[in-house]
Amino acid sequence: MNQLELFEHIKNKYDWLDIDTITIDDLPNEEMKIIAQECGIDVALKLMMKCSGLYFNIPVNGFNSLKAKYILKNFDGQNSRRLALQLEVSLGFVLKVIRDSYYE
Repeated sequence: MNQLELFEHIKNKYDWLDIDTITIDDLPNEEMKIIAQECGIDVALKLMMKCSGLYFNIPVNGFNSLKAKYILKNFDGQNSRRLALQLEVSLGFVLKVIRDSYYE
């Protein structure tokens, strides 16, 4: 659902809501305000519509498995430090990914 479709859906389902006047301050809690600031009010509204009642936990290391895939794909035997800098991980993380893949 793109932003225009979302706004049309909100206008149809929530006809009492004036979508054009919604601001971040109108959102119900600090988490929704952060989502709106970082991702847009449309994303916050869509989450409120589609996921109300759910709790989310966004892990700090949520990209680690993707970083590991990238390391394994791009490691050339001598670029472990460059990969660590590029991915903002420790050299130990890079070496562990490489070592673990070797023993699999």
